[in-house]
Amino acid sequence: MDEYLDLKKLHSFVTIAETGSFARAAELLSYSPAAITIQIQQLERDLGTCLFDRIGKKVFLTNDGRRLYTYGQKLLRL
Repeated sequence: MDEYLDLKKLHSFVTIAETGSFARAAELLSYSPAAITIQIQQLERDLGTCLFDRIGKKVFLTNDGRRLYTYGQKLLRL
């Protein structure tokens, strides 16, 4: 795991969690859907855990994802 958490990836993660959609998050953040997907794959690899369950086009937070979301919101507010 990296020694730091990339705030851009964290912001993308929180936006996906709040919208329930990679595509909507990409639109809101002005990224391509592919860029959002790569960011989340890297974040999951860096943290060594799966953050989302993907069912069709819907995404749901895993237990680890819910935990990161709680801390991520607080960190981004700072």
